[in-house]
Amino acid sequence: MSCQSKKPVLATLIATLALLGGLGCARHSAYKAPVIKFRDASIVVIELTKTYLTELNKVERDQYIYTHASVPQQIKLNELEREQVFSRDAVATRLQALDQLSLTRNCCIDWQPAILQTRSSRMPPSLKGP
Repeated sequence: MSCQSKKPVLATLIATLALLGGLGCARHSAYKAPVIKFRDASIVVIELTKTYLTELNKVERDQYIYTHASVPQQIKLNELEREQVFSRDAVATRLQALDQLSLTRNCCIDWQPAILQTRSSRMPPSLKGP
């Protein structure tokens, strides 16, 4: 291919890339509504999960007590704790993880660099990425 025949191909390629690049990139405001919708939905999911985690052991504990209430023996704490789905530490760890997730969720909607910088500085290093 000669240098003369490469110029129209190159010009066509540049024009095509410019056209596709302009069509493919939406404005910043176009992403705001879906991100807000995601944030609102994640708030519900996080709060429901917190409630579920805190209530699950209560339900299991109450069930254990009700089934052993008719037996004239003392209920032992270690047996009661064995019936729990999650230990106290496991529940606390999961609740802490949900709190950290809510921090990252809040960063999704605040587009101002100063707010993002402040919130990201409060995140643990494991959530910040490279």
